[in-house]
Amino acid sequence: MIIGRDFEKIEFSLWGLQLLEPNNLITNFILFTVCMLSYYKVRRINQADDFFRYWGLFYLFFGLSFMFGGLGHGFYNYLGVHGKYAGLLISIGSIYFLERAMLNLLKHKQISFFIGLSKVKLVSALIVELVIFMSMDLKANPQIGLLTPSISSAIGFLTCLGYLPYRYKHQFTRSFKYFYWSLIVFIPNAFIQGMKISFLPWFDRNDLSHILILIMILLQWKGIKGYLNYKITLL
Repeated sequence: MIIGRDFEKIEFSLWGLQLLEPNNLITNFILFTVCMLSYYKVRRINQADDFFRYWGLFYLFFGLSFMFGGLGHGFYNYLGVHGKYAGLLISIGSIYFLERAMLNLLKHKQISFFIGLSKVKLVSALIVELVIFMSMDLKANPQIGLLTPSISSAIGFLTCLGYLPYRYKHQFTRSFKYFYWSLIVFIPNAFIQGMKISFLPWFDRNDLSHILILIMILLQWKGIKGYLNYKITLL
């Protein structure tokens, strides 16, 4: 186990290509697969209901961010830091859809204002991230590229997986508790990534983070399923 620095990147060959970090490639694609399955499951529920429609879009974009993130890790020898750009930008977009899903359950007079704030946050985050790509040396300090997506995620998660679900569980169904439980599971990622806590070369900080994100997604699905059951009781 090491703290404060990373293990040397694992190299491997595949089809004549010299690739890196097979462990990160595998766990990213596991998350991509789980997100795609979640997307199709939510999509089949009710696309006329914005709650389910936007949760589906969140999983779609969240999954794509992991797919491109995995490729960025594996093909770093060929793509360099540019291979990480797509995953970072898509991850910012995914948080917007999460916010839309949860904000749409607010009282009608509040919805337009807070969705407007969410749109401003999305555009601002994308612009800031693009400026960072064009003006900063991410090769020398890759963590700079994670700053904007991390801040965007923190705001979105704390609001839409923390405060709003706690409020909604009294208004709709107690199943919303699974959303803030998913936030509690996710929070240790800030320390794992910030302190660079890795156990083994084949199970580093990114892999540990991905395990927590997997649990987060499963808890979110329980919250979505609970809200679906609540909607059915109203019919």
